[in-house]
Amino acid sequence: KNSVWENADLLNVPDAIIAFVDLLIGENQFDKAREFVNNERKLNREMPPPFSPYTALSYEASLYVAEAKIYLANNKLEEAVGHLNKAIEIQPQIYITWDILEQAYISKGLYREAKQSAQRAIDLNPTISVGYKWLSEVCWTLGEKEEAINASKKYLSLGKEKEALNQYLPIDLIDAWFQKNLGAMYLVLGRYEEAIVSLQTAINIEPNDAISQNLLARSLLMLGHRKEAIESYQKVIRLDTNNSVAY
Repeated sequence: KNSVWENADLLNVPDAIIAFVDLLIGENQFDKAREFVNNERKLNREMPPPFSPYTALSYEASLYVAEAKIYLANNKLEEAVGHLNKAIEIQPQIYITWDILEQAYISKGLYREAKQSAQRAIDLNPTISVGYKWLSEVCWTLGEKEEAINASKKYLSLGKEKEALNQYLPIDLIDAWFQKNLGAMYLVLGRYEEAIVSLQTAINIEPNDAISQNLLARSLLMLGHRKEAIESYQKVIRLDTNNSVAY
């Protein structure tokens, strides 16, 4: 029970719980999913701590997240939110729980609640990317354009302290997403020069991102830089042969 290998196996249990519940939900076996989670609770397993307290769900938190997913699949938002908040109380720093909570609010058109939740994620974890991501997206949807831009800029202004809470992806790829997001917003607002700066930064990190290249081409074209825009569109075509906009 105390061997290194058995502990390693136990560390995978939370992920396995979520994966199995997702499978049952996909097959509309909601009663079986509830029974599975209830049986897990009765087992009262003695578990080692998560291998990464910043990115891996604990056993107890995974059970609350699994139950929340079952409630969401049955359109029971209030119950789902309650269980997600219990998981957050246990591990306020975990990306997946906040992400599910945000998507649950947005799926019901509850953008104000989603904004409050994103701000709460940031208040509890000032360097967590998911809070800034959703705050930016929700504010944009609500028409709060400058607040949306400032949320992305705030995350990008954080230093090395943001690394611990954002290990689900390399930090540079997360930065590239925020730069692309900024570029897209600037483009819509007609702030083309700022869009070009952000998008070029994103492309420097992820040169094979067709979306960033496409947005860059459009920004260049709007400023009358036809030659550079055509070059960028040609890159889009090489990266995404199905992109009709670039042809």
